[in-house]
Amino acid sequence: MKTNGLAWRVVMLLIVVAAVFTVSAVHAKGGFTACPISGIECPQIYNPVICQGGVIYPNMCEAKKVCAKNCVYY
Repeated sequence: MKTNGLAWRVVMLLIVVAAVFTVSAVHAKGGFTACPISGIECPQIYNPVICQGGVIYPNMCEAKKVCAKNCVYY
């Protein structure tokens, strides 16, 4: 009986791990986010970031709203 319980746990763990990897892969390809993201209110704090293509945004939130890539604080 305990063997069946252990096998069930292993199967469930494998399903969860597979789901996490699937979600991560889809999210990494931008599958869950429509850009630009609407409905997000960013704080009006000036902490500039520079992103791919040399575009500068006033803060990281504003950059993420337009799905800017490879942003670093400027």
